[in-house]
Amino acid sequence: MLGPKPVGFQTENWLLDPNRYWRKVGVHSPLDLPALADRVEPLWMAGWSTFHGLNDKIPIAASGKMASSLRLIAGTQLELSEFSPGEAFGNSKRRVQGRFLHAE
Repeated sequence: MLGPKPVGFQTENWLLDPNRYWRKVGVHSPLDLPALADRVEPLWMAGWSTFHGLNDKIPIAASGKMASSLRLIAGTQLELSEFSPGEAFGNSKRRVQGRFLHAE
């Protein structure tokens, strides 16, 4: 990585060196993950929802209020579903969506 390259609230962005390959340098045990997770706080701004979820999006106009756009969280009870939201309109493209509990 050449260095940090934040864009607005996406403070986690880095500029990658196109002349270098990534290499694996270590492994974390699943038992290490709780210590690496960000502190527990709400993920979304209440009141902004997509057609397939509740409070699961942030409008661009409101994004300036966010400190970052990426977090490592410890969620529980993950449930995955696969569906084709546009199937009724001839679009068979599949989508996978996850639901989980966080900061109950």
